[in-house]
Amino acid sequence: MKPSELLSSLNLHDSLVNSISLGESELEIELELCNWKQEGFQETEEEMLLCQLNFFEVRNLHLEPVNFSFDSNEILEVQIESVDDAREPEKIRIVLSGGEDVVIIAFEANEVIFITK
Repeated sequence: MKPSELLSSLNLHDSLVNSISLGESELEIELELCNWKQEGFQETEEEMLLCQLNFFEVRNLHLEPVNFSFDSNEILEVQIESVDDAREPEKIRIVLSGGEDVVIIAFEANEVIFITK
């Protein structure tokens, strides 16, 4: 699935990033999703869900600050720049709280999958 399709259907604001890991061309973001903020949430469901976003064909990864240790950092904003050509990667920018500062994860990816744990 294109990142813009998935990320536009999820409300990631206030969800917590527990860790990120980068493979050769894959980025995994483990997070605690604020399920109660999702459209269609039922009160009988869990309010928080442990899940993972796996991005594929990742390139141009930029992390600021470079040496940041993730520990339940709150997602403040997600921006996606989609493209008309489905073969071209989309640009994703995620802004997180980082104590007294913010953390920015910016990258390009062609595909993403969402996994609940």
